[in-house]
Amino acid sequence: MRKNRIQHKRKIISKEKRIEKIHYRIFIALLISWLAYHLFLRQVQVGGDYRYTLYVFFLPTMLGMVVLAVYRNKHLVQIVSESKSLLYKFFVILFYTAQGFLVSYVSFGLMSEIVFDFVNREEQSKNPLETIICSVTDFHFSRRGYPKIYFTYEGITENVPVSNSQIDEYYESDPANYVIALNVRQGIWNYYRVYDWEIQPKEH
Repeated sequence: MRKNRIQHKRKIISKEKRIEKIHYRIFIALLISWLAYHLFLRQVQVGGDYRYTLYVFFLPTMLGMVVLAVYRNKHLVQIVSESKSLLYKFFVILFYTAQGFLVSYVSFGLMSEIVFDFVNREEQSKNPLETIICSVTDFHFSRRGYPKIYFTYEGITENVPVSNSQIDEYYESDPANYVIALNVRQGIWNYYRVYDWEIQPKEH
């Protein structure tokens, strides 16, 4: 009887390991997709609205966590019930909550971002090109990372990615003496797509 229980437990552990390997491969694929989209496909934009945080980030991510919790419910209950230590149970719940958040963000979160960007592009295509002038706060140089120009728009710090060659002439310059002129089109929820930009001396 005891031998049968041990064999049954080993089968469960072996099955769980196979499932975890599949989950790991799926997560890596999702993570690569998320990185590729944000590094190469997502448009440069400025602006913001609480509705983006609520409807594009928070709700889809929470929905994903609920779906994952239902999907892995039996496994989670089994792990938590195996130990009588409250501290162990707390860390298990904390670990799987963090894991669920991350997986949900790179899956459900990514899908909601893609939908938002598609709708945003459609709205932007209907609007005229306009120019907004913003004060530069920093020229960020990086030989290995991602150089950027930081500026303020409606009191919020924004940035546009650049190459070092585009801002080399400002290496020893005071950013406070410059503004950045952004050619943009307005989309939904006060988001603007940046088409191009130009650094100009600030008029005193």
